Amino acid sequence: MAWPGGALLALLVAAAVPRATAARAVATSNPIRRVVTMLQMMQEKVTFEGQKEEKLFEQFMCHCDSSETALQKSIGQAETKLPELESSIKESQAEAEHLKADLGDGKTDLQEAEEALQQNQQISEKEHQGALKEISDTQSNIKALDKAIKALEKGSSGAFLQTSAAATLRQLSVSMDMSTSDRDMISAFLSQGQTDSADPRSSEVVGILKQMQEEMMARLAEVQEQDAVAMNQTADMVKAKTEQITALKRQINSKTGRLGELAVDTVNLQADLDDTSKSLEQDRKFLAVLQAGCSKKKAEWTEREKTRAQELQAITATIKVLNDDEALTLFKKTLPSPSFLQVQSNHRRGVQQQALRALQAAKRAGRGQHGSRLDLVAMALRAKKASFFKVIKMIDDMIALLAKEQTDDAKKKDYCKSELDQSAEAIQEAKLDISDMGKAIEEAKQKIATLTEEVGALSQGIQQLDKQVADSTTQRKEEHADYVEKLGTNSATQELLQTAKKILNKFYNPKLAAAESSESQDQGNFFAQLSDEHAGRAPDPAPPETWSGEYKKETEAYGGVIEMLDQLSEDLAKDTQELQVNEKNGQAQYEEAMKDATAKRASDARVISEKEAVKAEIEARLHKMNQERKSKVKEHRALKEYAKDMHSACDWLLENFDVRKEARANEVESLHQAKAVLSGASYS
Repeated sequence: MAWPGGALLALLVAAAVPRATAARAVATSNPIRRVVTMLQMMQEKVTFEGQKEEKLFEQFMCHCDSSETALQKSIGQAETKLPELESSIKESQAEAEHLKADLGDGKTDLQEAEEALQQNQQISEKEHQGALKEISDTQSNIKALDKAIKALEKGSSGAFLQTSAAATLRQLSVSMDMSTSDRDMISAFLSQGQTDSADPRSSEVVGILKQMQEEMMARLAEVQEQDAVAMNQTADMVKAKTEQITALKRQINSKTGRLGELAVDTVNLQADLDDTSKSLEQDRKFLAVLQAGCSKKKAEWTEREKTRAQELQAITATIKVLNDDEALTLFKKTLPSPSFLQVQSNHRRGVQQQALRALQAAKRAGRGQHGSRLDLVAMALRAKKASFFKVIKMIDDMIALLAKEQTDDAKKKDYCKSELDQSAEAIQEAKLDISDMGKAIEEAKQKIATLTEEVGALSQGIQQLDKQVADSTTQRKEEHADYVEKLGTNSATQELLQTAKKILNKFYNPKLAAAESSESQDQGNFFAQLSDEHAGRAPDPAPPETWSGEYKKETEAYGGVIEMLDQLSEDLAKDTQELQVNEKNGQAQYEEAMKDATAKRASDARVISEKEAVKAEIEARLHKMNQERKSKVKEHRALKEYAKDMHSACDWLLENFDVRKEARANEVESLHQAKAVLSGASYS
């Protein structure tokens, strides 16, 4: 059976006693009693080491539980987030496809509208030019007829026939719709000579010309009216088409911008999905390593508890053998068992427990608001060398902080009420509709808030990971220091066991002792001192009767002790080897855990950097949208945003002001109770 090296710490302490003390102990004790004393010290040390290892094990398991809880939480959040990200990506892609289809239809409608506008404008212009030409021609014809009528009425037909108006009249006689007799009469008039002689038919010709003039004037008015109506209709059509084209362009630009935003959002969501997947994979790997290490440590602890129980049983049995009545009769002198354990004062421990209960009450009263600070005070109070003055100072600082927070809350409450009332009145005076860009701004803000929360969660995870790494490092240092201490103890114990064997061999087996290569100087001094003591005594005048016959040595008991000492030495060697193996395994586990923790930290830091980059991009886009929207929504938007910010900053405070005030009062009262306990007052 192997004996844990921690159980032999007493032997190291014995080895550290000054040589003079060791010499006196040898001079006043026998070898068997020394072994018994050593075994009793071993028994105490086994119990002490068991308690110490149990504390280390509990700390290690606490680390396992907290780390596993944090990882399980991170894994759960990632498993919940992955489907949401995948759904968001699909929604963004579906919306993008829908926008692309809408853009295609919109561009087609825009092209058709522009072509229709151009075609209608061309037709309208052509009709307008035709109307203008007809108006101009009609006006010229009317003037020609007017000249002809005046010439005939004055009897100056010959002079008229020499003018260009007569040529125009000839064309009209051919092109205008009139009766054959009228056309013949006009033709005859135009064909007469260039004399101004009176023509009996001139009155009839004048009548025909006036009728033609009236028809032309009626036609002129009709054409002018039709042209004006056509121009108005064209203007209305151009206006309607222009508005339609403008609306289509606005829709196309808006959807194109939204399509670009969706493309950026999809890329960001995909990056977030990849990062979350990688983080989930690393968390699962780290959790597997953690669970394996913790399970192994549990198994090791179970085995060590079993071995320690066997060791205590063996030590108890050995002490029982060595404390046999016959042995006690032969060896009456004993060594006082030095006490190496320092017992903490019960009063101090009671004060600490009462103060800790008061701190827990303060933590509950504060609803976790100052949990980390109270935990620091509790840690300082639990320290082995805790200074009550230092803890009282920390409590005073906490009370001052709570008072300052209450004052700040009261000031902020008054400020919030005033600002909210003023902003509510100002908002009522402004009336302006909020455009679609407002929704985009709110969406961007939500994304920023989500990213901020995610970055905060990742940062907190890194802080927790750093703390876990620090705790693991401290744990490893303690285990290594314990290993070095036990290794030194084992070495010193081996030397003491060999010394004990040499002493027994010198008495029970002188030949074997003479064959030894050397003896310790302490043993020589011991026997020399015995000789000196006997040499300095005067012989008794009449010695009393004593035993008869030769002295019988306890050879049989000697052999048993030697065998036990050899067994102890062998078990000690095995324990040393086990210590070395455990140290190597513990160091390997620590290095693997540090490697995984470093990889996870680097991954989370990279994810934080990417999310902050995305956040900065969205914030820049939000700033641009705010600038574009500022000119449109003006004062109403600013007031509404300000009111929203104020509600965001103030609503929770206003709703919870009384609750927070009462919680702080209870927390301060509990802190005063803790301070009173530490200062000497009673507290139950």
